[in-house]
Amino acid sequence: MQHFDYDILLVGGGLVNGLLAWQLKRIKPWLKFLVIERGISFGGRSTWSFHEKDLTPESLNWIRPLVSASWPFYQVVFPEYERQLDSRYYSIRSRKFHEVLFQELSENVRFNTDVLAVSENQVVLKDGNILSAKVVIDGRGKLELEEGACGFQKFFGLEIELNHPHGLKAPILMDATVEQKEGYRFLYCLPWSENRLLIEDTRYSETPEVDSEQFRKEILEYSAEKNWQVREVFYEETGCLPLPLKKQFCLGGRSPESLRETPLTVGMRAGLFHPTTGYSLPMAVQTVDLLLKTHDESSWAQTLEHFSESIYRRQWFFILLNRVMFLSKCPEQRFQFLQHFYRLPIDLIESFYANRLSLFEKARFFLRTPPVPVRAALSALRKELAHELSSE
Repeated sequence: MQHFDYDILLVGGGLVNGLLAWQLKRIKPWLKFLVIERGISFGGRSTWSFHEKDLTPESLNWIRPLVSASWPFYQVVFPEYERQLDSRYYSIRSRKFHEVLFQELSENVRFNTDVLAVSENQVVLKDGNILSAKVVIDGRGKLELEEGACGFQKFFGLEIELNHPHGLKAPILMDATVEQKEGYRFLYCLPWSENRLLIEDTRYSETPEVDSEQFRKEILEYSAEKNWQVREVFYEETGCLPLPLKKQFCLGGRSPESLRETPLTVGMRAGLFHPTTGYSLPMAVQTVDLLLKTHDESSWAQTLEHFSESIYRRQWFFILLNRVMFLSKCPEQRFQFLQHFYRLPIDLIESFYANRLSLFEKARFFLRTPPVPVRAALSALRKELAHELSSE
């Protein structure tokens, strides 16, 4: 029998692999596994958020120790209206994510470790060492992107301490009353305490580059306009999420057949995230739940294949919406698309975020006249609808 160094090797210590390692340690402590991370912490510098109905009650229960804050409602602000949505909202900060995981996984992780190559049962490290395992899971983030395959949701955030209370009772998920730049632009505000909050400048753009200096300046200007007097900036985070415009994006430009010949992939690398919002935590939790319920680790490949295929079938509608938003309007008018979206009933909005839209709910998006060229949208919708019906 072939000898392996480990039962499981997890390449990358981001959201999915971090959650999976944490739960393996608790539920299957007899397994020998290792997380290999090129950075110095689990999760890097990120804030992950989700809505209560994105997860099952059971999933919410096990992830609760990682939650940094939750609020009973959230707000959106657009040029034409403001709205409060009574849906509980949660956020996990990467600092807490790392602290909780490292307490239990200090002996199961190698930080500051670069990887040269990953195969089905081996990981080649930059220092020349080769590690083997019965199962290797690659969670290193997005692959190289084909030009034109996606738009981008790029952001830059500051966590700030104020001289006086900011007055927010809950998050502002989108404040789109700001000047529209590089496409759809909004400010995202999470109040951690009465004097501290995270403010992110987010843009739906054709380009992935983030001008940190300019974004930082505009966040501070936004704070001044709100009469929020900044005492200190504690933390910065920046990122860029792909928003698929082509179905092939989800496969990283590869064929389904070639995927079966590569290591198991999860998270962003596998295209398992919400194509329009960029939210990744709900699918990360679903991935972990499915793998843990598959008792034989040798069957994980089949489990992930079936799960991924079911997600890809559901993603066409969101890719369609991305195409409508990116290709049907001039960039500075994209806010109208989201302004229209948040007028919809809250049950439809919750289903949208949870990636559980029924065929009827998808049609409801177009029952009210959307702020896009309807003929082009319906033409694309007919093609994709025919594809979905033929696959069901």
